[in-house]
Amino acid sequence: GKLDGFKTTVKAMFLSPESIYRMEFGLGEVDEHGRRLLSPDELAHAVAYAMTDQGPDRNQFIRVAVEKGQLKTREDVARLVAQLLDEQLTTGQWTRKDLPRIQRFFDEYFGFHRAGTVFKDNDRRHAEDIEQWNTDMLIHDARMLIEHVLKKDKDVIAELLTTNQYFIAHPGDNEYAREHYEKRIAEVLDAGYVEAQVEKKREQIKRDFNYENMPEKAKRSLESARRNAELIASLYKGAQDKGMNRHPNFPWSPRGRGIADLLYIGPYNLPSNGSHSEQKWAWPIEQPLEMPKDQRAGLLTHPAWLAAYSLNEDNDPIHRGIWVYKRLLAGVLGDVPPDVEAAVPIDPHKTLRERMEPLRAERCWKCHRKMNPLGEPFEMFDDWGRFREVSYFDEDGKIYMRRDGQFERKLKEGRLTTRKINTTGEIAFSGEPKVDGKVKNAVEMMQRLGRSDRARQSFIR
Repeated sequence: GKLDGFKTTVKAMFLSPESIYRMEFGLGEVDEHGRRLLSPDELAHAVAYAMTDQGPDRNQFIRVAVEKGQLKTREDVARLVAQLLDEQLTTGQWTRKDLPRIQRFFDEYFGFHRAGTVFKDNDRRHAEDIEQWNTDMLIHDARMLIEHVLKKDKDVIAELLTTNQYFIAHPGDNEYAREHYEKRIAEVLDAGYVEAQVEKKREQIKRDFNYENMPEKAKRSLESARRNAELIASLYKGAQDKGMNRHPNFPWSPRGRGIADLLYIGPYNLPSNGSHSEQKWAWPIEQPLEMPKDQRAGLLTHPAWLAAYSLNEDNDPIHRGIWVYKRLLAGVLGDVPPDVEAAVPIDPHKTLRERMEPLRAERCWKCHRKMNPLGEPFEMFDDWGRFREVSYFDEDGKIYMRRDGQFERKLKEGRLTTRKINTTGEIAFSGEPKVDGKVKNAVEMMQRLGRSDRARQSFIR
């Protein structure tokens, strides 16, 4: 058994690109210590397979360096690596296989990129007043934060775990954001904007066979274009009159990232709006922006991460706690015993934390003491990622999750009661007396744990 396991491990090592394409002995010159340097071709392969998911021929920077004879020394390698990193951090192409895996590493490490795989019922979304559930945009925002921290390159893991500075509906490039905003404002507020949009539609109709010999349809389309242009102009003017920056609808491009509107920002506890409705939030051109310090602290309080580690209809404090225990405290957990039914009892009269009380029984608590106290502080958020302080209960004592007009009416009529949410938890096993101890919520936990030596060491490991 042990020998077979060892053989399997060795096979996996030798089948990995890092092993196959990394030369043990170089083909270059011998230095004064008798060590043989890697040749330019070997260096090209080593850099390519260490940093990217493709060979050196598929990467323009590596290819050019070899062709120009600029891959011979340590300094050449350092310059090439810096060039690869700069290219990735300035283009934001997280999925390009010819660029460094550093950003894909953060995707996999934090796991927020799987937020879209957690099903959320559309009817429940409407009832709980989530205008749009767009996990792609939440993931984008989280990635912009990571790019920002990586560019600063200072206390990276601590910043990612504790910062309250977020990017929301922003391309990540302030220079481009302002440039596009000013261009859009000048276009929309120009006196000839409406007529220009109508003329653009008229030219489109001429090229579209669907309008051929259909003058009434063309007329209606032109009238619609005029109404739409007038509405857009009035919305931009209205925002400007209120001293707000109207979100400029960034295009689909490497720099614009296709951020169309503010319809998805509800999980940040911000009022959302579409591109054809009045804007309620003063969207800042310069970002990152500061979120409330008592509500957000790093990526683990970001809606993208909270959604990724949630269930279809509720939070998932157990797996959130497991993530913290394994990833930030370097903890190890055994498998669930085969005779244990790993399910939390359902009771509409109790909060999730109250329903998890049976897990504090002696047999369960041996393992759950390592994860529950780390996951329960995230109950300060709902499973959409919104900050909350209380749970609501209806006349029958059942938890009331609606947040739409029906909720507002019942709340106004005094038909709902509230109960403060228990968000306390505890850090243990960090090995640092200043870190271990009770915490009042996830923000305090991340501020304490995020800058600890144990978290940094766990990340490096």
